[in-house]
Formats: sequence, C-alpha cells, structure tokens
Amino acid sequence: MIPQSVTVVYFSPTGTTKKIAEAIALGLHAEKTEYIDITSPTERNNIKRAIHSDILVLGFPVYEEHIPDEVRKYLRSASVKVHASVLFCVYGNVAFGKSLREAYGIMKSKQAPAISLGAFIGEHSFATNEVPIGVNRPDNVDLEQGKKLGVISALRYDKQEFIKERDVPENMLLAGRFIPRNSVKWVSIAPAVHMDLCTKCNLCIKKCPMGAIHKDFSINERECIRCYACVRVCKVEARKIRYKGNMIKNMLIRMGAKKKVSIVI
Repeated sequence: MIPQSVTVVYFSPTGTTKKIAEAIALGLHAEKTEYIDITSPTERNNIKRAIHSDILVLGFPVYEEHIPDEVRKYLRSASVKVHASVLFCVYGNVAFGKSLREAYGIMKSKQAPAISLGAFIGEHSFATNEVPIGVNRPDNVDLEQGKKLGVISALRYDKQEFIKERDVPENMLLAGRFIPRNSVKWVSIAPAVHMDLCTKCNLCIKKCPMGAIHKDFSINERECIRCYACVRVCKVEARKIRYKGNMIKNMLIRMGAKKKVSIVI
C-alpha cells in the first residue's frame, strides 16, 4: 500500500524544521503532498482546517527538551484523520529530551500511530559567532537523513509497521529533569531593537511566530519565546541575541561542543 496523500505540518520560526520537512516529503514521494506551516499565529488559530491524508508528517523544534506549547495546543484542537504519522524534531546539538515521546503520545490520542521517528540537528536558536552551536545545520548529510526517513516511512506504511511506545527514545540532560518549563527566560533576554540601525522593514514583526512584536518594534516580554526569528531575519543586525551573563555563554558552548549526528528510527 503506497501512500497517496501526505500532509506535512511544521512549526519553524528560523526555517530549519522546514528544510527537514521538505526532505522527508521528498523521500515519501507521495502523489499528493500538502504543506501546513503553523509557524504563524494565523495558521495555528485556523482550527477549522482539517488534516485528512494517508500520512501526517509532523515536525517541530525542541524547546527546553520538550515539544513547543504552540504545537501541542494546535494538535489538541486540530481535526486529524490520517492512517499513520511520521514524527520528527529538530534540536540545537544539545538534547531532544522528551519531545518525541510527547509527540508520540499526542498522535496516539489522535489515533494516528507513528511509523517512524527522527531527531535532526539544526542551528541552535541561541547560536552566534561566539556561541557556535549547530551552526549551518541542517547540512547536506542531515537533509539526506531526512530523505532517508521519508523512504523508510513509505516502506513501513506499505507493510503497516508501527513504532511501539517502548521504542520511542528520550534524550534528557540531567539538568533538564529539574528545570521548569519556560526557564529559557532565565538565561536570555528579549532582543530589543536598535532604532539607529533599524530600517523599519517590518520583517521582524511579520516573522515573529507569537505576534509578540508591536508596531513600534518593542517586544511583549510575556509572549516572546526566545526563538530569535527576529534576529535571524534582520538584514541590518538591528536585533541581537543576548544572554544573561558569560556563565550562560560558556555553558552553552560546552553543551554544544560535540558535533552530533541526526538519527532516524
């Protein structure tokens, strides 16, 4: 049984998850592929849009070793009617934590059993020249792994082979077991705009996945999730990634020092 239709749903503030999603879809080689980008608040709030296909490919970045709350909320309210799911996360060369387990549980509750899983390396949201974590990832090797996951998924769909819950991996840092959610704000600062550099192109406002940037370019601290999409999209570097002290910088450098490989299951 070859998949005729595939729906690819992804949350990708800085574009890394989108690249892997497209590679997986290429490997699946379905007759019909639909993409749903839930990065923008507008699309996430469109709960009337149903997901009806043979396979759902779900991709998201890892935030604090968990699936993003924005993805979780969307999936819980979305109408999902598929035969199987392909689940993958993109993490910044540190740890993907419980994210795949969480996605697996949500899809199980939606009666969309997983046929394959992937954990891919992407440039860390906090990466800078001083803190080069996962820089220039995903690379061509990562994208080939993504395509491989698509090929494997098509074969398993044909054989109706599903991932058992006990086989879903977990990759938690010791500190990650004790740090509460949203602790990212303990270590980083919202990227305020330098108006002497800003050209008022409004790209940061358009690209913010939370709609947290006001018309005067100030940021709603409560809504900001520190994805730093606004930093990546700014062509004149009017916004910068800021940490709360050098200790945080050094910790990030140590954690992301070893180059990891993307995995498919």
